[in-house]
Amino acid sequence: MTSEHSLLQLYVPATLEDAVIDWLLQHQPDLIFTSTGVAGHTGQAEGLSMIEQVTGRKRQICFSVVVPTPQWPALQEQLKTAFARTDIRYQLIPLLGQGIFND
Repeated sequence: MTSEHSLLQLYVPATLEDAVIDWLLQHQPDLIFTSTGVAGHTGQAEGLSMIEQVTGRKRQICFSVVVPTPQWPALQEQLKTAFARTDIRYQLIPLLGQGIFND
């Protein structure tokens, strides 16, 4: 079964939060997304500041973006070009349902 929509989760360095918001609003105005602060954890010290190594967490922003699944390959290429070498991680998850409770 192929999902009509997918949930794209972007894990973004906090310093890029505004840049990603601006890019999504400008280049993908029809997509619905949310963002929230999260703590990323890893046992690898590479790329972590001394404080992040001591506390065991790195502050990041998680963007959750509802994407029509057929549009994903083009969006992926656009994001790779726009945010090359920024260490943004992503996950693409099939979305089994979505809607609004408005009754």
